[in-house]
Amino acid sequence: MARDAAGGVGGADETVGMSSDKRRHERARCDILLRRLAITASFVRPGDDKGEPDMIYALGNGETLGIEVATAYYSDADAQAEWTLVRGARPSPAGGTEALDTKSWPDDLIHDRLQAELIDKCGKRYVGADHIWLCLHEHTALSNHDSVADSVRRLRVPRTHGFEAIYLTYVGSIDESDDIKVFRLFGRA
Repeated sequence: MARDAAGGVGGADETVGMSSDKRRHERARCDILLRRLAITASFVRPGDDKGEPDMIYALGNGETLGIEVATAYYSDADAQAEWTLVRGARPSPAGGTEALDTKSWPDDLIHDRLQAELIDKCGKRYVGADHIWLCLHEHTALSNHDSVADSVRRLRVPRTHGFEAIYLTYVGSIDESDDIKVFRLFGRA
């Protein structure tokens, strides 16, 4: 039986339309965001990839919430390395970690990638739900609260976009309980 974003029972069967690793990733990001915001919503279905946000949820008041997900990595090569591991296309690196191939400061790299994702997603219009949100997920190994907070201060949300709310999530460092953290960039829940 499927569980809703708050951990309760409800929503559509999790396996329907969720065959890809990307869809499971998007669903997980949305479920975690909703839990962190203490919003009870039932998963309805994935978006149609033709203008709908990635995931559609039903809220307790009968309205729908669509969440578009964008995941930012240090680089395209970093994203490819991550997804080839996830899909089992290559073995895990010896020792469990890989060196970041860069001559730039990692905080600047991820900030630039987040800004690019934000501009890209804000330039599109989404339909298919009463409320539309954006969840940017920072997928990095070297981030902590201070570095993400600095990036959030520097991010510029375009003036025009169709989102009621924009959030940034990241996995906290071991010192931060290694848990998903949320920053609000725009709007309110």
